[in-house]
Amino acid sequence: MLDCSVDNYADDTTLSATGKSLNEIEESLDRNCQYVSLWMQENRLKLNSTKTHILTVGTGQKLRSVGAGVHVTLEGTVLEENGSHSKKALGCILSSDLKWKGQYDYILEKLKKRLLGLRNLGQIAPSYVKKQMADGLFTSVLVYCLPLFGGTEDSNIRAVQVMQNKAAQIVSQLPPRSNRNKLYDHTGWMTVRQMVIHS
Repeated sequence: MLDCSVDNYADDTTLSATGKSLNEIEESLDRNCQYVSLWMQENRLKLNSTKTHILTVGTGQKLRSVGAGVHVTLEGTVLEENGSHSKKALGCILSSDLKWKGQYDYILEKLKKRLLGLRNLGQIAPSYVKKQMADGLFTSVLVYCLPLFGGTEDSNIRAVQVMQNKAAQIVSQLPPRSNRNKLYDHTGWMTVRQMVIHS
């Protein structure tokens, strides 16, 4: 019986533990990893420890005090962070310092590619089709997990907002440098900040 926090999605499972000391956290995760391993063996399932990752999360001050972080053993393999301070989980970049810069950098790269595709398709599609394409190609990426990381620094929000403005300009076919309110009235979209507030 697991005695730590567990999050499951399809075949992706995340165990998490908190404690007053690093040893307490390590003991909890070691114990629960053993429970998972035994359950997998009893049900004739294969656990791939080489694809299992670990991330120590906390404030900058706390992370500095724990040094190398948590070490957990899973089926004879010692799981270590190996210098990485972020991990990808279900399409979100989780950073050990609880900041979201990595997630926004990841989103910006994806949005740039989607924007290029939208621009190319938009040259041959009518207005209503461009709106549908933008909702499917662009906005779907923008809003994914937004309630989780939306409270980030203003600089991150502004960078993503610029990308959304470009998408709105393509959909609306209004002249470049058009007033932002006019763009969003035409598309019926909320701005990034408004989506964060309403999410």
